Amino acid sequence: VVRDYPRNGTIYPVTELKDGAWRWQKYDLAYWKGEDVHIELTTAMDAPLLVKDNPRSWFGIREARLVAKGQDAPVAAREFAGLFFNAMDQPASLEQLAEAYAKTIAAAITSWRDGGGDASQALLLDACLSEGFLPNRLEELVAARPLILAYRESEAKVPVARRVPALAEWQAHDQALFTRGDHKKPAEVIPRRFLEAIDPKPYQTNLSGRLELANDLLRPDNPFTRRVIVNRVWHHLFDRGLVASPDNFGRLGDSPTHPELLDYLATHFVTEDGWSLKRLIRRIVLTDAWQRSSEPSAAAREKDPQNLWLSHRNVHRLEAEAIRDALLTVSGQLSPDHFVAPSPGSSPYRSVYVEVIRNRLDPFLATFDAPVPFGAKGRRDVTNVPAQSLALMNDRFVIGAAERLAARFPGDEPSRIASMWRAALGRLPDGEERRESLEFVTQSRTREMELAARRSRIDGQIAGLEVAQEARLAPVRARLEAELKDRQSTAATPDLHPVAEWSFEGNLNDSIGNLHGTALGTARVEAGALVLDGESCVVTPPLGRSLAAKTLEVTIELDDRGQHAGGVMTVQDSAGARFDSLVYAERRPGEWMAGSNNFQRTDDFGGAPETGTGPIHLAIVYSPDGTIQGYRNGGPYGRSYRKAAVAEFAANGSQVVFGLRHGTKVTRGRMWKGKILEARLYDRALTSEEIASVATGQPRITPEQVLAALDPAVREACLAARTEMDRLREEGAGLGESLGEAQTWNDLAQSILNLKEFIHLR
Repeated sequence: VVRDYPRNGTIYPVTELKDGAWRWQKYDLAYWKGEDVHIELTTAMDAPLLVKDNPRSWFGIREARLVAKGQDAPVAAREFAGLFFNAMDQPASLEQLAEAYAKTIAAAITSWRDGGGDASQALLLDACLSEGFLPNRLEELVAARPLILAYRESEAKVPVARRVPALAEWQAHDQALFTRGDHKKPAEVIPRRFLEAIDPKPYQTNLSGRLELANDLLRPDNPFTRRVIVNRVWHHLFDRGLVASPDNFGRLGDSPTHPELLDYLATHFVTEDGWSLKRLIRRIVLTDAWQRSSEPSAAAREKDPQNLWLSHRNVHRLEAEAIRDALLTVSGQLSPDHFVAPSPGSSPYRSVYVEVIRNRLDPFLATFDAPVPFGAKGRRDVTNVPAQSLALMNDRFVIGAAERLAARFPGDEPSRIASMWRAALGRLPDGEERRESLEFVTQSRTREMELAARRSRIDGQIAGLEVAQEARLAPVRARLEAELKDRQSTAATPDLHPVAEWSFEGNLNDSIGNLHGTALGTARVEAGALVLDGESCVVTPPLGRSLAAKTLEVTIELDDRGQHAGGVMTVQDSAGARFDSLVYAERRPGEWMAGSNNFQRTDDFGGAPETGTGPIHLAIVYSPDGTIQGYRNGGPYGRSYRKAAVAEFAANGSQVVFGLRHGTKVTRGRMWKGKILEARLYDRALTSEEIASVATGQPRITPEQVLAALDPAVREACLAARTEMDRLREEGAGLGESLGEAQTWNDLAQSILNLKEFIHLR
């Protein structure tokens, strides 16, 4: 640990002890010459940053040495060897040697049984177990089996201790001042002490000084702590602190607008409120200043345009989390559950439970200025940018909230309008707002009828083009299918030779080789399918062959189209760091993509999002030249693309995983939810004809083959018709989906949610 900062990497190495074997672990300290370094050994869940989900982990240490540069490093030796030599007196035969070995091992077992034995004997028994000289399996230990099972049952009932991160108080020393912040230019040493303005005397302690700092923060002659607390509470209630810079009470900060009021509240916060934030908030919100209207007088506008003297209430926008919670509330989605696990932004839980991942922040909250979690933020930024208006108009989360708000209140138009206004804004519409809402409903209904007519016209044009296109293609397709049928009658159906195949008929076994799956979490086989619930996966043993060009093929049923970034089938190295995966909705909602480590072999296929139900046949083909193509139900899924090179996975160093994008255990954010009906892995890139064959169960003629067999003039006409149909479909998609009468009320609900009053307090 360098400068008290643990991290796994080149500069800050972390070693995971996984195999349970004794060995020397070497650290070369030359790289950190001149740095403050210490060594920490921790169990898995006690590591300060690299926390692992293994509550009963352990480690042992028997010896540590500091070896100067140039000296020989210690050599791992079998320390129990001396036991045999002490027990032997120049054995004259192999029989005598074997007898001496047996006596030595028996003596070690007896000592261990009786609660004695030294380290050498323990190491001898450990070696005998690992080499198979002593039995170590339940079926072999007939007499001990009941005791072992009872012990394991009792151990499983022992609750795991709850861990609370804490800082160790041990030897400490003063730090040097870094010249202009450069850690390689230390200047004079600065003693540990409090703020010079209050008490410049250094702390007289060999420990860190945290206890002395805590006492100084609360000492009676230190007004800063209580002033800062009171000012932050005032800031959150009034949207502006008495000191406008809540993070800076120093020379560069703002001066208080009401210094006497600040000191009055700070004093009473200690003497009368007993440091109770609840009492402090009660004291403030019962004041006339808190209860004033947001409508300023003419004199206030002229004399105090910034409202520093609080003659009226400041209008301010809700924080990002409150906007999201308000949308969930008015749409009837907000869950009353408390203390839930960190959840994605699409969940119905309050925003306080939305997971915060620094390199993948929730986009909706970020749009409304939720702070980036890289440092403290006493006063949030409040921006007014086009992205916020666009989010309220186009974000799927807002559109969904509007749809649910409109559906909550059926009835006649006037009562329905009144109910929606009251739910969203906490008040009924006035006369003009009611009239404009009725007019909006009429206009929206008329516009929807016009859009429906345009959709119908476009659908008719597409249908006409499809009829003409089929007339050109049908004769050629029939001829090619007849030729294919003739070939099939004289030749056996070709075997595509997958290297592994899983049918999930009652088990997780590979029907071709030995890649039999192991279930992690709640994964199970049920009714001829592998069932994955988003918290489980299946892993296989190492592949016995190398893979470069390959094809991943699965038939699945998608249970939740709203899920995000889960892997259906993955080939990865043993650590899960390098992988190729069939992934659902990681970058675009509802779309399939080829997932890979750091997106090195990933691009968007641009295929259609999933909308229907029922089994889906999917495949991703990785060609030797780096070309990657997705297939859905036998046909190409979007476009193909090419990367620099195909990923190679070494024999015995890679595996297949189902239900997990990559990794070696159940991990939030990478899991897939649904059913896998069957899966296959190929060690080559299948052709489009072969993909079509496995998708339908028999060879078939592809559209590309039909197009290639046309006369040039007919082919040109077909391509032109295809281009025109694509243009019409794009035009139709731009009109949006028609919801009929429901769309009219959805539009009104969304227009209410776009009012400034919905996201502002006044």
